[in-house]
Formats: sequence, C-alpha cells, structure tokens
Amino acid sequence: MSISPEQCRAARALVNWSQDSLVEASGVSKATIANFELGKSSPINATREALGRALEAAGVEFIAENGGGPGVRLRKGKKKPAKAGAAAPAEHTAHPEPAVEKNAALTQVDGVSRVRDPLKRR
Repeated sequence: MSISPEQCRAARALVNWSQDSLVEASGVSKATIANFELGKSSPINATREALGRALEAAGVEFIAENGGGPGVRLRKGKKKPAKAGAAAPAEHTAHPEPAVEKNAALTQVDGVSRVRDPLKRR
C-alpha cells in the first residue's frame, strides 16, 4: 500500500491521533512523518506500509484513486479509537495538531473523507 501525505493526515484526524501517537503505533520517526505529511520527503515503501498498517489497525480504511481521488474512512462499525499507546500525555489533548494544512479542505462524500489540495487545479 502506498499512502499519500494527504491520506496520512486525514487518517490521523479520523482516529484523533497526533504525530506522536502515530510514532508510537508505527515505529516511524516523528521527523519522517512530519516531512512526509508536509510533502518535503517521500519515504521508502516499507515506511509508508508501516504507517498504513498502524492506521489500519486503528480502524482506518484507505480508499484507492478509483476516479474520485484517494481517500480514507473508518471501518464500518468501528468506533473512534483512543490514542495509540497506554496513556496519552496531557500535551496531546491540550494542544492538538491540525489534521490538515490550513488551506486544505477535508470533505466527506458517501462516508469517505477526502482531502482536496486547494493548489491543485481540477
């Protein structure tokens, strides 16, 4: 599975995970996750797969391009999980990270969350 930076950000938002939570669940460094989500780097496939597996274990389904653009959604019947790890530090809840870039639009169509890049022409 090869997930996009937008899918990674949207998936974290669906399960209410910070980057630190994804670090715990995936074993991928925070710098790698941050640079990937910002589009500054493109991690190797094994790293993307580790991120995808961690998010899928939390209940996220990744939606293929299939003409409508790639997206993410929660598995049917899956409740929003708690943060990864045993007890989340207070800083995670006191200052949540934004789920998507401030100019990106997160839309939901037929139960599928999609991130639209405002800079990309349609």
